[in-house]
Amino acid sequence: MVLQQMLDQGILPRQEALKLKGRLQFVAGQIFGRMAKRCLAIITQHAYGEHGPTISDEARQALQFFYQLINMDVPRTLSLVNTTTWFVFTDASYEPQQPAAIAGIGAVLVDQFGKRCGFISLILDEDLLQRLNATNRKTIIFEWEFFAIFIVMHCWSDKLCNSEVVVCTDNEGMKDILIACQISSTNATPVLCAILQLEFELKWNA
Repeated sequence: MVLQQMLDQGILPRQEALKLKGRLQFVAGQIFGRMAKRCLAIITQHAYGEHGPTISDEARQALQFFYQLINMDVPRTLSLVNTTTWFVFTDASYEPQQPAAIAGIGAVLVDQFGKRCGFISLILDEDLLQRLNATNRKTIIFEWEFFAIFIVMHCWSDKLCNSEVVVCTDNEGMKDILIACQISSTNATPVLCAILQLEFELKWNA
């Protein structure tokens, strides 16, 4: 297996990385979920990075995970069977100017007939604020809006499993990230990975 050979060698020059990416793009089209897309983004970063051909820890993890996805053999499927469609509306707030920083997230779940089927409203404590702000940014409203999607997926996993899911957010940057499966924020990277992992496990068609 080419992937295993590259991992054993620990070297992946740019031309080989781009060639590998082209092959894996085809494979990713046959695999369910978008975790493979995230792996491809990391391989692209490696190809155009400034650290040379040596495979970084992040690139190694991406290659190993892609290898696992191939071996799991969970195919992308097309079906004529009607599935439930859910609409999820999320938002977040963050007020760092308060004596104690206040952050909250909210979400509403609506079915395909326009019926409101659930809501979430949470205040996030100081400990969680610090954990999600590893780089000590002054404001992290983006991270909270991103985190709200993960909370929705986790809390409503029984309803959203094996469904068509439309996530509605007013943050254009977050939309782009969810489509591309790529992010530069150190704070939000673990959240993106957790969202994609849950998407895979719940068999979302997002």
